This record gives sequence, structure tokens and C-alpha cells, in this order.
Amino acid sequence: MCAPAVAEEPHPRAVVSFDVAAPTQWGDTVFVTGSTPELGSWSPEAAVLMSSASSPHWTASLVLDGATSVSFKYLIKKADGSVVWERANNRALQTPSDGSSFTTHDRFRDADVTPASGIAPDCAVAYASWRYTIVVNQCGSPLPLQTLHQSGTASHCRWVEAGASATFPGYGLVRDDVLAVNHC
Repeated sequence: MCAPAVAEEPHPRAVVSFDVAAPTQWGDTVFVTGSTPELGSWSPEAAVLMSSASSPHWTASLVLDGATSVSFKYLIKKADGSVVWERANNRALQTPSDGSSFTTHDRFRDADVTPASGIAPDCAVAYASWRYTIVVNQCGSPLPLQTLHQSGTASHCRWVEAGASATFPGYGLVRDDVLAVNHC
């Protein structure tokens, strides 16, 4: 007699809040889109409209599957109907596996050198808190990594072995948010 198949428990869903400071003009709207259906699967027409209630910061919250790698970008729909995608690489995040919430704190990249998440390969994932930022290297090889902060400062560059994690400074009491993991 065969044993019944055991269904794998799905990870709890996570609330992910997107917060981006974007250079907009009257009539512009900001959207977030990305690699999941909830984010519109990279389609500007299906992208998620963000709220301007905290302008110049635009915000949106979504419920996403936990323990999932997500790639995303912000875009601005101009008053004339044109679409402006932010520049540089896609951003990346790993949704929490425990059902907790997560908030990005980003700046719209209007130049290729603007620091933002997604600079390091998508397999280098950061989990930031006020005291520490844990960077996990899920890539297949060691990487030199550092964290970039909203103030423009960067942590020291450290080699992180494949499958290992390293501890970097958090955002602190003055809220110097971690914007990115950088391949240094």
C-alpha cells in the first residue's frame, strides 16, 4: 500500500510595500511593475499605480508569495501618455518567508549610476533592520559585496562566500535606509 502524498506547506504570504522618491511633474503618475502577476508581469498597462499621498515619495503595498525572488522596476507615466522607465538594472528583493512585512526605500533611477537595489546580482539578497543588514549570497560563487545607503555612504566591501551571509550596518536611528547591495 502506498503512503499518501504529503503536500508541501506553502510559505505564508508577505505584505511588500514599495516606497520610491520619484522626480515627477504635475500630471505624472508612478507605477511599479515586475516579475510576478501581482506586479503586472513587466507590462506598463498592468503595472501597479502608486499613491502620491506622501509626495515626493510614491507608495504601494501588495501581498506576494513568501520566500519568492522578485525583480521589479518603477516607471513614470507622463501627462502626455509617454512612459519613462527607470534606468540601470532591474531591482531585486526576496519576500520574507515568515509572513512578515517588508518595505523598500528607493530612489527613481534617472541615471545609470543612481544607487538602487538590483546593482548586485539578484542572488545577493539583503534583509535590513535598524541595527544590522544581513546580506545573503545565494549565488554559486563568492562575491565582493557592500551595502549602499540613502545618504550616499557605502559600507566596507566584504567577500561573502557562496551560500553564506554577512552582517553590514543597518539603517540606524536616523533612518539612513539601505538602498542596495552593490557588487564592489
